[in-house]
Amino acid sequence: KKLLPLCLAAVPLLLLLAMIARYGVDMPFADEWELVPLVDVSFRGEARFHDFWTQQNEHRIFFPKLLLVSLARFTSWNILCEIYLMVALAAGILFFVCKIILRARPALTDTAFAWLLPVLSAAAFSLRQWENWLMGVNIVIYVSLLSAVAGIFLLSSGQFRWGRFWGGAILGIVSTYSFSTGFAYWPIGLFLLG
Repeated sequence: KKLLPLCLAAVPLLLLLAMIARYGVDMPFADEWELVPLVDVSFRGEARFHDFWTQQNEHRIFFPKLLLVSLARFTSWNILCEIYLMVALAAGILFFVCKIILRARPALTDTAFAWLLPVLSAAAFSLRQWENWLMGVNIVIYVSLLSAVAGIFLLSSGQFRWGRFWGGAILGIVSTYSFSTGFAYWPIGLFLLG
């Protein structure tokens, strides 16, 4: 009864992984080239706070730069590792969205939620944005969104607790300094606190 929707929910992820395996390349593309100087100074051991804090286009992607440079140093800058990490971050986003839905709709039956899962999976792992999935630098979007969704999950958990408040604030800062859309987190977070 619930096996079919779970199998259907796995299809978008499997299609995405197959597409990445087929078309993903270990070479910087487009905006990724802007990270070459940062990766270079990092590999030489000369990276400073300012190198991570500077804007890239209209975004201040401090936390993704830390993540990308750390990953580059660990993998000899294998772009495919960044791409697969994006998939893992998208899975984290899907996880928190499911938790938020289950909390907001406690009357939702297990069967109804099981059939909602393929729809959520199709949105989280959509091939419609195929070009984004093939550029490791787009990890900025997923770091920001995962931080925002995890923060919303913390702040919407009922009774006020200082630990949740500070956790939500830290996640909001990560979201904000990962992608400019992270600024939208703050009014949502304030609404949830009110």
